[in-house]
Amino acid sequence: MAKVYMAGFGTTLSGSVTGAVEGLKEVAVGGLKVSMINSVKLDDENQVSTNYKGSVAEGPITGSAVFEKALYEAMNTAALEEDKETWTLTDKEGNTWVGSGWVSGVSNVRMGSGGENVFDFEITPETYWAFTKKT
Repeated sequence: MAKVYMAGFGTTLSGSVTGAVEGLKEVAVGGLKVSMINSVKLDDENQVSTNYKGSVAEGPITGSAVFEKALYEAMNTAALEEDKETWTLTDKEGNTWVGSGWVSGVSNVRMGSGGENVFDFEITPETYWAFTKKT
């Protein structure tokens, strides 16, 4: 699946434990990551390595949100306690991505381009984000 970028306006993100991620500034979902296995034959005099395709994994939901203390603390707690939860991302057209996953990253708080304090986050899927197109 290709990575999909969305502006925060009209987009919602919510976790079954963490709750709604309010103040979304931007969000991206999906993409693929292929792990590569590098191998060298022991009897190869030149020690030339060969790459082999390993596993394929769907990319995380990444984004940034306006800093709100309770949300920031909830995201940090979820990351530290490794809470797997069901996440639902809905864009402004009503398309949804749903799946189980973990908060796998929460950045420091920084000054955003609009002058407000923001932080970045990452949510890694257990398997993949199931996409449903609004009909």
